[in-house]
Amino acid sequence: MYRGTMLTEDQLRTFSERGWVVQPDVFDPNSLGRYQEAFDEHIDGHSEARLQHDDIIRSIQFVVNFDVRFRDCLMAPQIIEENRQITGTELKYITSWIISRNPAPGRYEDRNALLAPDSQSWHRDLRPKWGIYPHDSDPRLINSVYNNSMVLLTDIGKDDGGTLMLDGSHRIEGSWQDLLGKCDVSQLTGSAGSVVYFSETLMHSGVAVLGERRRDVMFIAYGPPWFKTWYRSTVPDVVLADVSDELQRNILEGWDMFGYHGQHPAM
Repeated sequence: MYRGTMLTEDQLRTFSERGWVVQPDVFDPNSLGRYQEAFDEHIDGHSEARLQHDDIIRSIQFVVNFDVRFRDCLMAPQIIEENRQITGTELKYITSWIISRNPAPGRYEDRNALLAPDSQSWHRDLRPKWGIYPHDSDPRLINSVYNNSMVLLTDIGKDDGGTLMLDGSHRIEGSWQDLLGKCDVSQLTGSAGSVVYFSETLMHSGVAVLGERRRDVMFIAYGPPWFKTWYRSTVPDVVLADVSDELQRNILEGWDMFGYHGQHPAM
C-alpha cells in the first residue's frame, strides 16, 4: 500500500529550511484508486460538502469520521511515522478535510492576475514563536508542533493549482505583506500518490487552477498530545469503535487516559 520509508536527512533539512517537503509516490496506483473513489463519492454527494467561490471549490471537513478509506489513507503508517519525525513527539489528531478545485473560469484572460502573489489568500494558523523548536540532537533540524499532511490524488503540474508557499516563513514572525518581501514564493508540483508535509507556521495559499484538470487533495493535521482538537473535529465514539489499530485509536482519541504520552525525543 505504501513505501514504508522515512524522511531522509536531506528531506528533514529541506523541511527545516523551507517549512515544507514532498515525499513522492507514497501510495501505489491500486490504493490511490481506492482513495480517489471514496473522494468522488463524498465530494459529489455528501451532506457535509460545501461549495465555495461559485462552484470552483468544493470541500468537506472531518473526513476521517465518514469513511474508513479516508482513515486508511490519511493515517497510513508511513504518514504517521513521518509526522513523528517532524513533530518530535507522539501524535494527536487535530482535523482532516478534502478539497476539489475546478479550473478557474478566467484562466485565459486573467492568468497574471490569478497568479499575482499579492492577490492570494495567504494564511497560517500558528505563529512561529509557538510552533517551531530546535531538534534535540541535530542543530540543523527543527521540530514543528502542528503539521499538515496533504495527499495528492491527482497529478499537480505548474498549471494545476499547486499550493503556494512562502519559503522559510515558518521561522519568521510578521504579516504576509511583510513576508512577501523577505521570502521566496514557491509553488507545489508533484505526482498523484505523493504526500506534502508542511508546518502550520508556514505562510501558504491556495491558488487558481490554470490548466484543464480538476485538482483533488486530502489533508490531515497532526500535533502533539497536548494540542486541542480543532473545532468540531472530535472523533465520535461510533467511529472509534470501528478503529482496531491501537496506535490509530490513541491518536484519534487523544491519549487522554495517561496525559502526555510518549514524548519520543530526538526523532
